[in-house]
Amino acid sequence: MMKSPKGAERLIDYLEKSLQTEIPVAPFELSQDSQTKFVINKIKDLSGPISVLDFGCGNLRLLNAARIEKILHNIKYLATDKIKPKATFPDQYPYEFVISSKIRELPLDSIDLVVLMNVAHEMSIVELADAVESSRRLLKRNGELLIIDMAILPEGEYLALPFYPWELASLFLESIDHSYLSKNGVPIVAMSIKRDGIPIYAQFMDRLYGLTIEKRNYYCQLACTLPIKRNKATIQKILKRFSLNKGDVHDLGYLMLMSGLAHSRLLQLANSIPEPNYDEVAEAAEDVLKYFFSYWETHESSPTFFAVLENLGHKHTYRSLTHAVGYMSGGIPAFFMPLLKDNLGLSTLEASEDLDIFEDRFEYSDIKRLGLGNLQGECHEHIETGNMIAVPCADFNTWIH
Repeated sequence: MMKSPKGAERLIDYLEKSLQTEIPVAPFELSQDSQTKFVINKIKDLSGPISVLDFGCGNLRLLNAARIEKILHNIKYLATDKIKPKATFPDQYPYEFVISSKIRELPLDSIDLVVLMNVAHEMSIVELADAVESSRRLLKRNGELLIIDMAILPEGEYLALPFYPWELASLFLESIDHSYLSKNGVPIVAMSIKRDGIPIYAQFMDRLYGLTIEKRNYYCQLACTLPIKRNKATIQKILKRFSLNKGDVHDLGYLMLMSGLAHSRLLQLANSIPEPNYDEVAEAAEDVLKYFFSYWETHESSPTFFAVLENLGHKHTYRSLTHAVGYMSGGIPAFFMPLLKDNLGLSTLEASEDLDIFEDRFEYSDIKRLGLGNLQGECHEHIETGNMIAVPCADFNTWIH
């Protein structure tokens, strides 16, 4: 009887678990694992009382851990997830639950710490981008986003695509890496990001989209190289960095699976997530223009892209607002000058001459009646060719996926 190749049994077990569509949820009683302890210690380090948002709360294991550690008196605990937790909790330990689709409606600048614990690997590109943008909007000025997860899953999980520390770091403007190895040797990603280190929605989406392409291509390339060069020192160094073994069957299968899952994220974004429809973008554009004029009257200056999302994100999806601003600042004709700063969120919506014409000659209802593009075109026709200010911005289309 032939002996199975090294790592074959581990790979089969991993793949079998990856086929189970019911994603496991950490039990309520799990409070002494290293990830939960890390978050609890982080909460203790912050001077309270503090407000904590548990993003993807599952069965409230973090809340239970805070109860065991006797720090609930110092916390205003908010939980969010796609469905309400099944776990019951004693009335003397109150908490607030908000369904994740309504999280954008919470008050701005109201949260000290947002925690994403063991959920980032489950999220689609849009879900993760929405969660990060909601975190940015809800965090106080000195607030912090904490992402903690496993860099490589010890057991297979349906459609799970984990991140390594350097990958997560590439998504943010600034971050602090607290990653470590658990007692069982599992690499744990722990990343803290201050509010100012979180890029605006459009930029985060662009970075995450690019990273997912890189993951797909790199995993595929490494998997193809592995059978030929697995004993080479450079390949062994890469495998060690990826917390894999020494190029056995398990590693080959894992790399192929991760490449496929990264590709599935891209297909999901392209096919399953519809672009905002015409009415959604038109309504968002109308509110952006109203907000701009109101802001100008009050401050005698232009608002930033950050301010647009902060003040209108409760009313419109982040994608609708991003598309609206994109169409209104992406070239000629355009109501706003192109936004070209490295930190896109800090770019101000500087009015072009086209917007002056709109203010003098048109109504907000004309956005839907004429269409945003046609309306900007008609405004532009009123400007003498020699006085045009707006210039094309080739970069904006890359922000919208």
